[in-house]
Amino acid sequence: MKTGLSGSDIQTILKKGRRYVGDGLVVVFGSEKERSGRFAVVVSKKVARHSVDRNRIKRLVREAIRSLPTVPYPFVVLCRRDLSQQQARDTLQTIFKEGEYLVS
Repeated sequence: MKTGLSGSDIQTILKKGRRYVGDGLVVVFGSEKERSGRFAVVVSKKVARHSVDRNRIKRLVREAIRSLPTVPYPFVVLCRRDLSQQQARDTLQTIFKEGEYLVS
């Protein structure tokens, strides 16, 4: 899967997408399949004040996403609190299975 949604793509997905809430994460799926497999990870300053901590959370979540099968829709992951990599992986697997967004 590739990262790299533009700012306007992220805004569109956040406004019009379908939300799934998990333990510490919210995943918003877009509807168009043309940008399949693209994603973005968003961590606000409310979650982690220092950029070093926000970037660490993003790295952990991106690594957890890479361990999952392909997702045929673009999506945005919003982090609501600090997570370990295992917590992020488990939460993402639960959300993707619940929403039936995984492709084997």
